[in-house]
Amino acid sequence: MLVRDSLSRLVSRKSQLVDHHFLSLAALMDDITRTEAKLADRYTAFAEALQAYSEEESPGIRKSLSKYGAMLEKAQDQRRKLANRCSSKVAEALREFATKTKDIRDELQTRDKLKNKKELKKKALDKLRSKESSATKALNDAKLDHASAKAAVLESDKGLARSIVEFEGRKLDCLRDLMHDFLEAQLILCCRTLERLSSGQRYIDYINPDEDLKEVTTMEKSINDTGRRKNKDGRRGKRGGRRTRGSSGDDNDHSHDDASDVSDGGKDRRRRGHKGRHRGGGGGDSHYDSRDDDDDEDEDEEDVDNASTIGRRSPPKKGRNKGRNNSESSDVSELSMEEDGRSSPRIRRRRTIKGFT
Repeated sequence: MLVRDSLSRLVSRKSQLVDHHFLSLAALMDDITRTEAKLADRYTAFAEALQAYSEEESPGIRKSLSKYGAMLEKAQDQRRKLANRCSSKVAEALREFATKTKDIRDELQTRDKLKNKKELKKKALDKLRSKESSATKALNDAKLDHASAKAAVLESDKGLARSIVEFEGRKLDCLRDLMHDFLEAQLILCCRTLERLSSGQRYIDYINPDEDLKEVTTMEKSINDTGRRKNKDGRRGKRGGRRTRGSSGDDNDHSHDDASDVSDGGKDRRRRGHKGRHRGGGGGDSHYDSRDDDDDEDEDEEDVDNASTIGRRSPPKKGRNKGRNNSESSDVSELSMEEDGRSSPRIRRRRTIKGFT
C-alpha cells in the first residue's frame, strides 16, 4: 500500500512539473524568437542607415561604412535562422511534450478507480464474513470479486510504473534534443556571425585620416595662413617709424620737423651774431661787405648739414678739454683775420656731447 501511494505521488509530481515548467519554457522561447527576429530587423535598419549616411561622407568613410553595413546585414540572416529553429524545434517540442502528460494522468485516474473498486470489494467481503448466516456461495463470489479487483489494481500499478518510466525517458530525450537544437542554433549564429564580423576590421581600416580629414585640414591651413599674413602686415606697419597720415591725407614726419626747427633756430642766432660783428664797429659804425652774402650762403649750407646730422652720435673724443681749446683757438684766429681785413675760413662745426662746437 505504501509503495502504491508513493507511485501515485511520484506520477502526480512529475506530471505537474512538466505541465507547469515546460509550458513556461515554451512561452519564454517564443519571446526569444520574437526578440531575435526584431533584433535582426533593427540590425538591418541600422545597417541601412549606415549605408545612407556613408553616401554623404568622404571616400574613406563611405567605403568603410558601406562595407560594414553590408556585413551587418548579411549577419542577420543567421539570426533569423536561429529564431526559426528555436521556434520550430524548441518551443513546439516543449508544448508537444507537455501534452503527453495527459496520457499518464489518465492512467493515474484509471488506477485510482480500480483502487477504489478494490476497496469496495474488500468491504463487501468483510461484511459477508461478519455474518454467520451468510451463504458460502455469496462469500466465495465476494472473494473472487475482491481478488479480481486486487489483480486489476496490481496491473494498473505495473502499467503506471512502466508509463512513468517511459515518460521520464522521453522527457530526458526531449530535453537533450531541445538543448542540442538550441545550442546548435546559437553556435551557428555565433560562428557565422563571427565569420562575417572577422572582416569588419579590414573595413574599419579603410578610413584614412590623411584623406578623410583633407577637407577640414585644408580649411584650417587657409585660416592660419590668413592670420599669419595679417600679423606680418601689422609688423611692417609698425616698422615704418612715426610716419603717420593726418586727416587731410598728408604725411607728417615729426623727426624732420624737429630737426628743421633746431636748425632754423641755430641759423637765425648765428646769422644775427655774425652780421653784428661785421656791421657793428667799436664806435657803433657799421660797414657792409659783399662777402657777408657769401658767408650767409655758406652758413645756410652748414645749417643744412647740421640738420641732417642731428640725432647722430659722434664718436667720443679723447681728452676732456680738447673741444674747448679748439673752439677758443678758432675764435682767436677769426678775430685776427677780421682785423686784418681778411675773411676767416669757415670751419665745419661738429656736434659733441655738450652741444655744437
